[in-house]
Amino acid sequence: MIIALLAVLLLPFAPASSAFPLRTLEVGGYVPDYVLPSVSGGEMHVLGPKGNITVLVFWSTDTEAKQTRAFDLLRTLQLIEDRYAGQKVTVCSVNFDKGKREYLKDLLEARGVTVPVLLDEREVVYGAYGLFVFPTAAIVDRDGTLKLAVGYTHDIHLRILGTLDVLLGLRTDEQLEKDLHPEEIVELPENVRKSVMHLNLGRSFVQKSMPEAAVQEFERATELDPQNSEARSELGTFYAREGNLEKAAAELSQAVALKPDSAQAHFGLGMLCRKKGEFDKAISEFERVLSLEPAHAEALRELGIVYESMGSMDKALEYYRKSLGVIFGESERERATLIESTN
Repeated sequence: MIIALLAVLLLPFAPASSAFPLRTLEVGGYVPDYVLPSVSGGEMHVLGPKGNITVLVFWSTDTEAKQTRAFDLLRTLQLIEDRYAGQKVTVCSVNFDKGKREYLKDLLEARGVTVPVLLDEREVVYGAYGLFVFPTAAIVDRDGTLKLAVGYTHDIHLRILGTLDVLLGLRTDEQLEKDLHPEEIVELPENVRKSVMHLNLGRSFVQKSMPEAAVQEFERATELDPQNSEARSELGTFYAREGNLEKAAAELSQAVALKPDSAQAHFGLGMLCRKKGEFDKAISEFERVLSLEPAHAEALRELGIVYESMGSMDKALEYYRKSLGVIFGESERERATLIESTN
């Protein structure tokens, strides 16, 4: 009973995407302001006072992945409040969950998040800004123009803080570009650029629960650039989830050959081995993922499933607890209380 409950709580994550985060706004264009209700009561403007730079996070909690990434960005907003205090920088976030005010208040309090959270239950900002993926971060300059809009990526924190530094005159555009791309910058061939575009589009389709469209984009990405290890990892993991083990093995073996330290590729291989009943190999692959990304909640969850399949219930519970801890951020004692209360 307890194992089944935890497995339901720990549904698989959708991959992140930075593709087309805003559909109706353009970098350099004007960003309209709106007044929305605050989760803590009253109303607030989305944008800060005139003459201030505004850093925004748009988020929801409808999946564990989105929630985990959203709180990662909310903590960045709190860092910005401290780091740029007195420099006319305003932070704000907009949540798009409907009918969850009390749930969000409790969640924010439990996580220690104090930045403003506005509620867009009527989808006013959602429609006006053309939001496409969650979470998304944006920066609006002092004159009300959009300077940055990006979905969750591995370098999103550097992009946010770097763009702020540039707007405040603390760093140049050239310095930021070097920090973002420390290797020699070369123009990519057209097929490689298009492959990346299809990869990001596929990820956005996964996030929107459109698997058939997603797999078509991943396949197109690998056709355009057979050396695109990320596309092969995504495609192989998708095949493994769907039970197409032969195709999964082909894609994931190539992905690992192209990029041996790819956490996504090793995660896909772990899932493939689990589906084939090769539990020792699955454990090895998921442990490899955790060596690369220690807070990989889904790898922790998969280890729980593997140990449950092997009949090792204590180990299964251990990894389910760890996965919940990464997702919800509870202390060990709080997680133990949660588990025991459901027993």
